[in-house]
Amino acid sequence: MPYLTKADLTTDIYTEDIDAITEGNDNDVTAAINKAIGEAQGYFDRYDVDALFARTGDDRDPILVGSLTAIALQWLTRKCPANQNVKQIRDDAATARVWLRRVQAAEVKPRGWPLIAPPEKATFFHMSSNPKRGNHF
Repeated sequence: MPYLTKADLTTDIYTEDIDAITEGNDNDVTAAINKAIGEAQGYFDRYDVDALFARTGDDRDPILVGSLTAIALQWLTRKCPANQNVKQIRDDAATARVWLRRVQAAEVKPRGWPLIAPPEKATFFHMSSNPKRGNHF
């Protein structure tokens, strides 16, 4: 079972609206969800994304699910006619991307997310330089 489903999108948009946008083609919904997950995975270089996105049901992080939903809807509503008002969806997606950047910068540390295991053999790295000199002419 995928991490995010069409049923998860219905927390922010009605099923009838999804069907109207996609003209009943669930492949478009799946493509938007996959784009959102792929985009989010790019932010999580410190976390084990395979283990994180293998979770299902109530084991999933609700903030991550909400962020992925917002981004997936933004990808999905690109197919909307030009006269449709999708400003709120785009604002939600922008907010979700800000949260993803904060996770990436370690400003936000989600509880319970699996970290990538450190390498077994740690290498020592030391860097130094000569003392700063003042040149006077």
